[in-house]
Amino acid sequence: MPRVAVTLQNNAPRDAPDRIRRHVPHYCALETATRVWNRVMADALDGTFDPITDIAVVNVNSNFSSELFTEEATVVVEVAKIGTTSVTLGVGIEQGGIRAADMSVTLVQVGDGRTVSRPWSPEQIASLEALRSPAALADQA
Repeated sequence: MPRVAVTLQNNAPRDAPDRIRRHVPHYCALETATRVWNRVMADALDGTFDPITDIAVVNVNSNFSSELFTEEATVVVEVAKIGTTSVTLGVGIEQGGIRAADMSVTLVQVGDGRTVSRPWSPEQIASLEALRSPAALADQA
């Protein structure tokens, strides 16, 4: 399961008070998580997949249990479920040794024109399987 170090950012004005400039709003954290899961998917599928044009995001659930700050964090990405045309990712954001956010993201692979879904190839499924967490594999056994 990939763990990617990032520095979280926000969009606060330069003249905002320090307490505002340090806080990372949820939408900035989601944008960072999106960049990471796109990179993880592109790397896993070894250039056969463009996360911008080849997927549609059909569901995102997020829970934030701790405030995030404009500091280093770790984004953890793992495959929770693989469907015929979809994949559900578990995404977490950790900061300062604390799991601050958990997300479930369902992506669907789309065909040309982005109007219909396209099944994963056997090679893509094998690559996605490699992103499963040991716990998810144990649950299926």
